[in-house]
Amino acid sequence: MFKSNYTVMEMIFQNYPPGFEALITILLGVLIVALVILVAMMVWVYKDAQKRNMNAAVWLLIVFVAGPCGCVIYLMVREPERPLNPSYQQQPSFSQQPPPVTTSSNIYCPSCGRELSKDATFCTGCGSKIR
Repeated sequence: MFKSNYTVMEMIFQNYPPGFEALITILLGVLIVALVILVAMMVWVYKDAQKRNMNAAVWLLIVFVAGPCGCVIYLMVREPERPLNPSYQQQPSFSQQPPPVTTSSNIYCPSCGRELSKDATFCTGCGSKIR
């Protein structure tokens, strides 16, 4: 059997200039960091595209192929974020709403001012709770 005092790495790099092994190690480290960043960008774009009702698989592929340029393109063309329930509107908490204004036969919504029937419990205009 062949006996050698060299390690496998020494045998691989013995014909290369000094410092080449360190250079390869640094390049591999940079490559691994770049791959981790690419995967993180892909995951973020995929989840964000799903949240915005866009085609997440297509954007995932675009970021995979184009890398950071694909992420920048996505940021430029993405649609505004939509709430889960389109009819939902942010209303002030009930403790902040003034009591409903009453007249002889009707009441008015404290949020939007719409005139409502006296027995209404929700506003037909903005959906806020009256009582």
